[in-house]
Amino acid sequence: MRRKIQFAQHHFYHIYNRGVDKRKIFLDDVDYLRFLQGLKDFNDIKIIGSIYLKKTREKINFRSLAPKVFRSEAPKNPKEPLVKILCYCLMSNHFHLLLEPLTENGISGFMQRLGTGYANYFNLRYERTGGLFEGPFRAVLVERDSQLMHLLRYIHLNVLDLLEFNWREEGIKDWERAEEFLKNYRWSSHPVYLSESDSQIIDKGIFSELFSDRKSYQDFLKDWAVKDLPSLNGLSLE
Repeated sequence: MRRKIQFAQHHFYHIYNRGVDKRKIFLDDVDYLRFLQGLKDFNDIKIIGSIYLKKTREKINFRSLAPKVFRSEAPKNPKEPLVKILCYCLMSNHFHLLLEPLTENGISGFMQRLGTGYANYFNLRYERTGGLFEGPFRAVLVERDSQLMHLLRYIHLNVLDLLEFNWREEGIKDWERAEEFLKNYRWSSHPVYLSESDSQIIDKGIFSELFSDRKSYQDFLKDWAVKDLPSLNGLSLE
């Protein structure tokens, strides 16, 4: 039985979920974009309706929304966010988030909207029924700054599983190749941390507290990826 966790404001939490029976939850770019749209739109105290039905009525497809999802300019109607989203990584059958609740029940409310909204979209689009995720999202409290830094790179380096399946055991042999792969992977917030621009999804305020500059961040990633990998000490949820 999974341990229940009490979320406290201004603490950090590793959030994770995956498809039922480890099935894929993202089948193409449109699915990834819809999930990112959910990260942006559902992170608001105000309640919104179905993103999918709204875009369908407006005859807008999610592929055309890509520039709007990733753009950095301020939204026309400022939001009151439920959480700070510090980083994310979306893989074909699971996702990782690093969140900080800003309101009481902020994480629970945000994840309920995000999970239900995406599952409804997925079932409608692919004409299926039943649960999409293997269960409620999982969460673990990040207790120290050192854990926070380690989790940030753990989440961003997750995509290297697509490049070298055994990199966690043996380390990355060609870091330049891995670095290029990370930079070009669209479904992670890593490129946001490499950019000087702001993001409508990611709050990068923590970046300057943890790293002196982008090079120190990249060196921090490399240090873990090419050497013996330390334990996550309970932060991993996979």
